[in-house]
Amino acid sequence: MHRIFVEVERCLACRSCELSCAVWRDSVSKTLMGAVREGNPRARVRVVGQGGVSLPVQCRQCSEGPCIEVCPTGAMRQNEDGLVLLAADLCTGCLMCAVVCPFGAIIPCVGRTVPLKCDGCEGMEAPYCVQACPTGALKRVDEAQWQRLLARRAAAVAGSLDDLVLRKVLVYVDYARDGGNGDAQGTQKNP
Repeated sequence: MHRIFVEVERCLACRSCELSCAVWRDSVSKTLMGAVREGNPRARVRVVGQGGVSLPVQCRQCSEGPCIEVCPTGAMRQNEDGLVLLAADLCTGCLMCAVVCPFGAIIPCVGRTVPLKCDGCEGMEAPYCVQACPTGALKRVDEAQWQRLLARRAAAVAGSLDDLVLRKVLVYVDYARDGGNGDAQGTQKNP
């Protein structure tokens, strides 16, 4: 199975992934102008951001997806490759899958009975969002690459946390050694 890995620090919030997905996956014409004329093509990926950090959000293809567990009709299911897919013909549009998705990756759509969700462009050579990303923030990786990238990210986060804890401890030691009165220059240190 292939997954889409996101390198958050590379995302510019340009929304090229959204545009490409909407045009190629949800329009009849498969052209930008045609998609605009057709109405409101919807993307299965969306870029969210806050505080200067942006992130493309699409289905993470959870191995034990809560969307699968909560679906009353079995419309949400995992195929033999591990992809979480939505069988539109079985979906009643209850949107319980959207409610329980921890990533907000299942998108309810006005005027449609079934929600949209990323299927990793199943059966296609490469996901359109990955092809459209100008900075390489989105990557299509196999399971082994996915695990290595996650381990690297976890180590970087752990290192950042260790560094933060160490700095706080050093500041506290300086503060305690000084009796909490400040340093020789008279500036107060933060505990």
